[in-house]
Amino acid sequence: ASSRAAHPPAPRPPRPARRPDPPARDPARRDPRRPAASRGAVPIGQAVSGGGLVFLALGVFVAALAASLAARTLLCRAGIVDVPNARSSHRTPVIRGGGLGFVAVILAAWLGLALAGVPGTPPLVIAGALAVAAISLLDDVRGVGWSLRLAVQALAVAAALATLPAGPVLADGLPVVVDRLIVGLAWLWFVNLFNFMDGIDGIAATEALVIAFGIVAIALIAALPGWPVPAALVVGAAVAGFLPFNLPKARMFMGDVGSTTLGYALGWLLILVAAEGALATAILLGLFFVVDATSTLLMRAARRERLHEAHRHHAYQRAVDRGRPHATVSAAVAGLGLVLVGLGGLALAHPVLALALGLVATAAFVLWLRGRLGR
Repeated sequence: ASSRAAHPPAPRPPRPARRPDPPARDPARRDPRRPAASRGAVPIGQAVSGGGLVFLALGVFVAALAASLAARTLLCRAGIVDVPNARSSHRTPVIRGGGLGFVAVILAAWLGLALAGVPGTPPLVIAGALAVAAISLLDDVRGVGWSLRLAVQALAVAAALATLPAGPVLADGLPVVVDRLIVGLAWLWFVNLFNFMDGIDGIAATEALVIAFGIVAIALIAALPGWPVPAALVVGAAVAGFLPFNLPKARMFMGDVGSTTLGYALGWLLILVAAEGALATAILLGLFFVVDATSTLLMRAARRERLHEAHRHHAYQRAVDRGRPHATVSAAVAGLGLVLVGLGGLALAHPVLALALGLVATAAFVLWLRGRLGR
């Protein structure tokens, strides 16, 4: 004991200073190195499994096919047909409003996804789509003033935008009020231009397939967990079920109830893609319809025409007027759409380059349709 008291134990060496923890990353801040990074969304594999996506697509396709058959019978009995006039691209009466079938399937499937907790289809968005479909169907049946249609569409857009998470969609640092105003006006224009572009057999259905399945393909290939894959898959599969009735020579037109509601649904999906940091991809996927419709609107405005009246000045209509079959033009639109989907994937890493290439390709295509290229 006296020996231990004379020789106390040596003191322990001091511990090295603990390195401070790195600052926590703001989950709402988008990493520029990962332009499509998810912000708190449920990963695809947890929301709907791969096998579940296949069954979802098949179920929606079969349901839309059956619903389209039922809609055709109902509309035929009601005598709701599109009678050709001087601005039409067809020469015989065709059933109008056939989009009623696939729109009902989309809304029912989106509601099912929402009830199952799958992100991407909030109740307000579904309610907005229902309101747009209802006013558009009424317009197909008996006609509705454009101001009332626009008011309903604007309310549906505003309600859906309220469901977006905090923060801008277009760019970090942009005031949210300004961001929502720009996004809302762009979405409202997309709703209407999709209706304007539904002027020949198969073209609007083809564009819808390109956008919807383009979102699915890019998200799955690039493993982007926050993208609205199930919701987009529903839209694509439902339109695919309607397509056999709308391919040249069309036995049924989707009508305003189909084209306007598709513009609303696809616009929402593209906004969700942009909100994930992939703005360039969202622009590219719908670029042809936007360029054709917007350039035509500007040309008509320059000629001081009444912009709300029907016309035959779109590039795709000019191509048909010059003798190109509906099937040829719609197939060419699908081909350009596949190019834009590929560029949409490229835009995840090189957005400026992909946008530039997409604009050049789309502008050249529009000039070709108008007969100003390759003469």
